[in-house]
Amino acid sequence: SGIQFLESLQNKPKIIVTTAYDEYAVKGYEHDVSDFLLKPFALDRFIKAVDRVYNELHSSRSTHDNGFIFIKVENRIIRVELDKILYIEGMKDYLKIVTADKNHMTLQSFSGILELLPTNRFSRVHNSYIVSIDKIESIEKSRIKIKDEVIKISESYREKFFQELKDQKILK
Repeated sequence: SGIQFLESLQNKPKIIVTTAYDEYAVKGYEHDVSDFLLKPFALDRFIKAVDRVYNELHSSRSTHDNGFIFIKVENRIIRVELDKILYIEGMKDYLKIVTADKNHMTLQSFSGILELLPTNRFSRVHNSYIVSIDKIESIEKSRIKIKDEVIKISESYREKFFQELKDQKILK
C-alpha cells in the first residue's frame, strides 16, 4: 500500500495522501504527510494542497540556523557568523556582506545567499539589499537605519517586509 511504501522511505518527500478510506488519515499524519485528501475531492481542494506544499518548499527559504554560513571569497571558502552580518548589498555580479568586523565580497546571487539565510533573521528589502532584522536600529517611512547606513525599502518589497515583521510578532 501507499502507507507501507511511505514507511519504507528513509528521506521522506512532501506527501499528499489521496484515498477513499478515511482510516488512512491518522496513519498518514503519523508519517508527517503534508495533506490528506479524501476521495472524491474537488479540484480547488487539490490545488490548495499543492499550493501548501509548494509554499513549504519555495517560500520558506532556510528555516535552519547553524549560526553561520560559508561563502566563497576569492580562492577561499570562509565562515561568516550570522550574528555579525549587518546587511548584504548587491554590487553587479557580486554581493558585499557587511559585518560588524569587515566586509566580504563574494560572487553569488541573491537567491543563492537567501537559501542559506534563516528566514526569521534576514529579509530582502530592495533589489540590492538584504538586512539583518535584529540589526535594524530604526525604520522611518521607507528607510531602514543600520549603524551608519540608511537602506531604502523598495515599493516591491515593502509589503512583504512589514508582513514578515508582523508574522514574527516584532511589529503590530
